[in-house]
This record gives sequence, structure tokens and C-alpha cells, in this order.
Amino acid sequence: MPSISHNMMSLWRNYHLTEQGRYVPRLPSDPDAAGTLSQSSYPDGTVRDHATINCSDIMGEAGPILLSATAKMLNRYVAEVLNPPESPIPKRPPVDLVPIGRGWSFSALVGGSDTQIDMTGLSGFALARRSHMNDQSAYRASRTAFVLGGTRLRELLSWAQRKYSLSVQTSGTHLGLTIAGAIATASHGSRLGYGGIQNMVTGIHLVTGPTTSVWIERQSKPVLNDATIREFSTEPAIRDDACFDDALVHLGAMGLVNGVTLEMVPDRGYALSIKRHPIDTAWLTDIAEGSFRKLARALGHDAAPIFYEMTLDPFNWSGNDAVHSLYFRGAGSAFDPDLEPVRRTFADMIGPITENYFAALALMGNPQITWENQSLPAVFQLYCEELEEQEWYKDPPQNARWNQLHGDDITGGYPGALYNASFAVARSEIADVLPLLCDAVSGLPQTFLFTLRFVSNASGTLAFTRFPESCVIEIDGFSKNTPVYGPQVGQFIVDGARRMRACLDGANALNRRFEYGMHWGKLGDLDQVKVWADFGAPGSPNSKIDAWRATRARLLDANFARILWNQGLVNYGLIDQPVVPTALPPLPNRPCLEE
Repeated sequence: MPSISHNMMSLWRNYHLTEQGRYVPRLPSDPDAAGTLSQSSYPDGTVRDHATINCSDIMGEAGPILLSATAKMLNRYVAEVLNPPESPIPKRPPVDLVPIGRGWSFSALVGGSDTQIDMTGLSGFALARRSHMNDQSAYRASRTAFVLGGTRLRELLSWAQRKYSLSVQTSGTHLGLTIAGAIATASHGSRLGYGGIQNMVTGIHLVTGPTTSVWIERQSKPVLNDATIREFSTEPAIRDDACFDDALVHLGAMGLVNGVTLEMVPDRGYALSIKRHPIDTAWLTDIAEGSFRKLARALGHDAAPIFYEMTLDPFNWSGNDAVHSLYFRGAGSAFDPDLEPVRRTFADMIGPITENYFAALALMGNPQITWENQSLPAVFQLYCEELEEQEWYKDPPQNARWNQLHGDDITGGYPGALYNASFAVARSEIADVLPLLCDAVSGLPQTFLFTLRFVSNASGTLAFTRFPESCVIEIDGFSKNTPVYGPQVGQFIVDGARRMRACLDGANALNRRFEYGMHWGKLGDLDQVKVWADFGAPGSPNSKIDAWRATRARLLDANFARILWNQGLVNYGLIDQPVVPTALPPLPNRPCLEE
């Protein structure tokens, strides 16, 4: 039987060291209150109650059995949080309940104060059977996988490839994130003509209260039949396209994601190409027009690319080399032998790049790292030098599986060293946007680079890649946590991201404002003003935020909704700041003890 264990007063930090636990003792009965009620040492990264899940004993069961067992466990957990055992010493009611996965979000969507549940143990998968499927299903059972919400993409792929010769349509650069976490923020890769990871989801099972759970799928594309859904859901199925889209990019607020069904694809091999090649405005125009096959020909390939991303030097881009990464359909029927996952992005190589930057400074006599010093090493050049040392750059695989082209984790041994912000624009405008963005960051020390990725028709009401054809411009570089250099190095990219946003808002040579979105889980100072501008302020006509809020209210038990929140939701103006208890509840009624 699945189980949950508790760690009290645990210290917690997210993967990128940008967020932490937010516990603060407020009342005399709170843990650690006796000596620290002054709050002088809090918050220090503590979470009052950090829960973890274990469900390994049900691996191998059919999909509905998996979902039923884990939903019942999560129902019990929610009930315990909402209704703790009565105690002779009055305790404050629960403040929050924050579900987390790998904690890869840079933003305040992660990190609880009172109660936090680590969902990474909620891992499991099963292939659907014909008997599970709706008679009108748009999907084949043999390509439909039940996947528990805490399952990492690496786990899913290892199982699907080995047992059923299946794979995924897309992923982010790395496979270490969980399914529930990936769809929460509309995480994406750069597969041409395809959306984000949430586009693979065909149905979602949410635990919505202490006794309730619900299955949601599209009316236009049903998945499971009612008999199957009744095996694990306490409520009738919701078949509603708008409700499904609202719940998809859930931001940790629509319930606990117990599991999903995913549309899988046949396991295929891909030929990798990584090349340095000059770019100019004509190249950007071809990108804007979606002429990716033309670009592939310019790079020496007579085939249509399946995947394309471009990394460039924003300080010296026009007429100079960028790094072009492409996937093509693999050659032959035999996959390449087992390979270490390809490392090709700045995030993959930030460890050795950090070390090379340090060595380059030493050769220069360790000059002062200041705004005025324009002779500091250029990160893009160090990235290219490190990339060209990789075997897969010199001899790229020609029939690699998806999980051989994507690693698991980020930062290369230096936790928190990476800063990343992402801005999504209409791909058709990239030839206008990119030169202005490069102008905007000119003059800053060259501690960062840009990468362009592409997303088509992203699913989800609150997907930040909200254009039919989106180009995501990512700024990657050294954060304030990069070892040795000190926080001043990390400030350069912070100012770079701020300049990018100001440029998109109209502070550019053309005085032109561009429509753009910002990644929910990354940096760049996303705030309520921006979110309301993008998705419609509450109360305005056709506000997507109103629709999202209405679905949240429809799905969640009212008491559960009161505690299921995170600071990011408040910062973004998606929910109001919940009231935090500041007074003790009344003493419980109990008879006096007789002498």
C-alpha cells in the first residue's frame, strides 16, 4: 500500500538555490517558538512538515489500480492536514500545502512554509488496455500510458522504450523533471511543429480534497470510458475542453496531480547535428518565415529537421557564428549503442565553463570584475570551446534515442550557478526583435548568451508560449551563486534580463512594443502587472485568469483551496494572499482532572 512519511522542521532549498522553505514561528505553540518567537532567525529555509511519498509496492499494477491506490493515499493526507488530531495544547490551523517535484522552478511556485509534499515518490506507469478506452477515443490504447504525477521523464522513457518500444514526442533539454512539474509551467523543448510537454497529456487525474478526486479530459478527444474512470475517481468524469485547458498548466493550484494519460509515439532514432555557422538578418528572416529546411540546407543537410535550436552571442551576433543544433530522422534500423546523454547546452556545461572562466581570468592577471572592464572573458566563446571538445560534436550520433540526446540534471556540479529567464515572442517577429534585444544588452560584461527555441500551438489556458508559432528567447549565464566570482558577476545577467524586458516593452530604437510572454518557473521579475496584461485582468472581458480561477473553484474542496497555494500564485495575481493565522484557536473542551 502506498504510504507517506513526514520530516518535521526540515531545511529545504530548490534546485537552483533561488527559493527555500518559508516557515516562521508565529504562535507560542508553533515548533521552535520558545526561543525564537522574535522571528529573528527566520525564515531560514525550514518547512514545518515536509512529507514524502512511497508507492513502489504497486509498480506493475494496471493503470486504474495505480491511480486508485495513490489517490486514496493522497485523500487521507489532505484530510490529515486539514483536520489534525485534537491536542490539549492548541495549535494554529494549517497555513499552506505546497506540492513540489524536483524543485526545478527558479520562481516562488515552489517552497512552502507550513506543509510541503514531495511528489517525486509518486512514480509509476502502465500501458492502457483496450478495455480502458472510450468507444469514441481519439487515441490508441497501445500508445496511451497511465503515468503517475511524480514520474521523471527519464524513468518514463526507460520503461516505455524497454517494454513497448515507445517514446515521447518532446521534452525539455533535460529529463530529470517530473510530469506534473513539467506541465505545471508549460515546459517545452524545440521540436518543430509541436507544443510543450503538456501537449502530450490527454487526461489528468486531480486529488481535489480530503475525500474527492476527479478525472478531466477533452470532450472533443475523449480517452477513457466511464467504467474505467469509476475505478479511481470519486467524482463523475469532466469532459470539457475549456476545463481541461485550464487545469493543464496548473501552477500547483488545481489539486494534487495524481496522474495523467500521455500519448506516446513509436521509439525512433535521431541523427544529431551541431554546427557553428554565421547568422545575419537574412537568417533571422528565414526563421521568422519557418523556413527550417532552407536553414538545414545552408548547414549542409538535405532533409527537413525535426528539431532546431540556435545559441548565439548577443554581443557580437551579426555576421558571426552561432551554434545550431538539429535533429533529423535517424539512419538505419539499429539504434546507436548506449551513449552517455549528450551535453550540448550552456546549462549542461556550466561547470567546466565556470572553471575555464576562472582560468582565463588567471591568465589575464586576475583583473577586477567590474562593469567598466570590457576585456573580461566572453562566455559564448568559452561555451563554444567547451562544446567543440565533446565527442558528440566531433562525431555526432546518427541513430540515437530521445533519452540519449537529453541529460538528466543541470549546472554541472555547481548547484545554483545558472541564471535563466525566458521570453516568448511571435516567431514571425524574431527578425525585428532579436537585433533590438542584442542592442539592449550591449555594453554589459559578456557573462551570458541567448538561445532560441520553437513551440507551436501550445496547449493550456495559461501557457506562456501563447502565440500560434512561438519563439522562446532564453538568456543563460552566471548567477550570483557561481563560485569564486562573487555576487557581482550574477548581477550582470540580472540587468541583462531587465534590459530585455524593457526593450520588449518599447524601450528600443524603434519605440516599438512587442507582445511577449514570460516563463512561469524562471527568472526575469515576472509580476502581477505583466500576468494581467497577458491573460486579462480579473473582471475584464474574456479574462483567461477569470476562467482559470473559476475552474479552480469548481474543482477544489473549499477548505483545501484555502491551503493549496504558493507564493508565486500570489505574486502573479492569480489568487489573493491567503490569511495566515496569527491567533490561537480556542482551547478544546475537556473535563478537569480530578485530584
